[in-house]
Amino acid sequence: MAGACGDVNEVRRGNAAFRSPRFSGIIGGRAWPLARSPGESGVRKSLVKKVLVHLLRLGVCVAALWWALHGLSWHDWITLDDTQRLRVVRMDDAGVEVLDAEGARRVLKPEAVPRDADGDPIIEYGVPTIWRQSNGRLLALSFLIFAPVPVIQAARFVLILRAQDIRMGIWEGIKLTYAGNFFNFVMFGTTGGDLFKAYYATQHTPHKVEAVTAVFLDRVVGLIGIICLAAIAMTFRLDDWRVRQLFLWTLGMLAMVALAVAVFYLPGLRQRLRAAERLQWLPGVDKLRRIDRAVLRMREHPRIVLGGLACSAVLQAIAIVSFSLWGQAMGMPANWPSHFAYIGVSLIVASIPVTPMGLGTMEAALILFLRGPFGTKSQIVFLALGIRLIQLGWALLGVLVPLTGAHRPSAERLAELEVELAVGGSAEAADRP
Repeated sequence: MAGACGDVNEVRRGNAAFRSPRFSGIIGGRAWPLARSPGESGVRKSLVKKVLVHLLRLGVCVAALWWALHGLSWHDWITLDDTQRLRVVRMDDAGVEVLDAEGARRVLKPEAVPRDADGDPIIEYGVPTIWRQSNGRLLALSFLIFAPVPVIQAARFVLILRAQDIRMGIWEGIKLTYAGNFFNFVMFGTTGGDLFKAYYATQHTPHKVEAVTAVFLDRVVGLIGIICLAAIAMTFRLDDWRVRQLFLWTLGMLAMVALAVAVFYLPGLRQRLRAAERLQWLPGVDKLRRIDRAVLRMREHPRIVLGGLACSAVLQAIAIVSFSLWGQAMGMPANWPSHFAYIGVSLIVASIPVTPMGLGTMEAALILFLRGPFGTKSQIVFLALGIRLIQLGWALLGVLVPLTGAHRPSAERLAELEVELAVGGSAEAADRP
């Protein structure tokens, strides 16, 4: 009897489990779960998507680095007139001692060594020789010249904030800029630090959405500035077929920027496209409207826009001069128009948020554009390394900002924020029906 009651209870439990939305029924006296709830399935899909995106980015980074570093020479090489490539063992006034493919050593007399127009031996130096022969004074000068760049970045950011009626001192802007530059080295692309910069900026104003939008606009103005600077530099070297091809791509980017500005800012086009009406059907419509108003507000401040573009051109020019001097310290020829064009475009490539600090993508772009008449692969790899060392050296100061809490607004600014919040709350209450 007890056994029968137990069987009945087991069946009841099984029926209850069967009726539960989380179970599909009883098989072998066990309740088996039904498919996961939509929420759990969505979380799992989102996690899988994030993992796949990170794996894709990692793959791009590894592939670009392999392409950039593959075939990097650790020895010195000389190519004779008969296209025979020999490894250089030693070089002095008596000649050049080389090692042929069979491993035999022989000495080339000075008159047998290929030379350039200046009479210097044409030798492809490897990594160790390039580092030993580098000009220490030029390396130090290239590092010091970069110093004003973060300050000009901060001035541009403060200008963009003013267009949003957000008041921030230049010192506060410098601290946030240094912090953002530091976090660029631990996020994807050279724009990853903007996320932290936006977070810090929101602590200095009650207009959170407008502050985040200002960080985005600051980055857009910076990219437009470097594209314009690269385009101007290319006009001086249109005799180079590579520059001509690159010039067409740059003009295409500028045309896309002009089209986007026209579509967004011309009232007639906005009305025809019914941009404001389309926002109503999107999630988070209130914030999207505030972002839209923040971007449109730039139309009312043309001087600020021009000032931001001027700041971008100046700071990018200083940065490229700094990077070019580093390359010249490694033995690369001083070809300023080509450096402005090719290094500028390589920095644009590095800003694409695919790999941390554009790791691999910038190296690949520099090698693609500069290898040959502007330097060897080893020299260009050292140039890319120098660009990162210069940026990192000045960005390291930014780690002090979050560590010391310097990103937080001062007591005076906090008091001002309380007043702004009170005034803003009263205005919102008055606007309500």
